[in-house]
Amino acid sequence: MTESQKTSKSLNTSTKMLILFGIISVTIAYSIYHRHHIDQFDTLETPLLLKNIPTIKVEKYPSDGQVALSSLAKKGSGLFVHLWGTWCAPCERELPAFLKFSEKLDKLGVKVVLLAINDKKKDIKKFIKRFKLPSNVSIALDSGNLAMDQLGSAKVPDTYLFDEQGIHLTKFVGPQDWSQKIYYFKTQSLLEGAKNVQNLVIETH
Repeated sequence: MTESQKTSKSLNTSTKMLILFGIISVTIAYSIYHRHHIDQFDTLETPLLLKNIPTIKVEKYPSDGQVALSSLAKKGSGLFVHLWGTWCAPCERELPAFLKFSEKLDKLGVKVVLLAINDKKKDIKKFIKRFKLPSNVSIALDSGNLAMDQLGSAKVPDTYLFDEQGIHLTKFVGPQDWSQKIYYFKTQSLLEGAKNVQNLVIETH
């Protein structure tokens, strides 16, 4: 073998090693990213200190009058309570994706309440006209400034899921990427699990 052939073979070996190293590096980097992404989703929720939907009244929008927060869900459905505000930039950014997510929830019979915190009807009217609300979404105002304290929120946005009995199933802290399919499947799983538990309790009496 000539010197030229040895050099060429050595270069080919080095090139192959570099390509192999590159593939391994990309694989490791992707694995780390994917693991971080999963871990991040796992930390979206906090321990469920809240057991049931609070017995507070909220002001309906756009009509006048107060109703119990729990009454905004119909029998046989779950209820999402989404704390937000027209003055809240993260709330505004996530709202389009959240409304699309809410529209999908209609298939599960889930109602959604956009509960405005520290807001006014005139500001909501101006803000919300940019968006089309799905039929299962309604707006209410926390006119008594009780919701954040009784739900256990330090800031908005925060989102709570309750079953048809008003039992708290999960809480999503802060803004979320509601376009991810996992939110729908998680909601479906939690509601079905809650119904199965309730049926089991009834059957054992």
